[in-house]
Amino acid sequence: MEFWERVNVFRFQKKKSKKIAKTIYNQFVADGSPKQINVLMTTRNKIKDDLKRCPESLFDVAQEEIYKLMENDSYVRFRRSPYYWRCCCILNFDK
Repeated sequence: MEFWERVNVFRFQKKKSKKIAKTIYNQFVADGSPKQINVLMTTRNKIKDDLKRCPESLFDVAQEEIYKLMENDSYVRFRRSPYYWRCCCILNFDK
């Protein structure tokens, strides 16, 4: 989620900051980064190659890959967890 939020901040800036893009890359995309996200190596390499140009779409493919992982894996596991049921009970939602 943190990667997703940081990319959205980057995307909606009027002037794209190479410094912010590099920070996102170093924290989330670079191989061995402290908060490395699970994206294809081709995606990782494309971002690295495009960092100098810093296009608006720099992280689009990575965001799409992360979204699919959340949708198909993380969210499904969360829905099966006791935390989900507890949240539903607290908020009085139908499960």
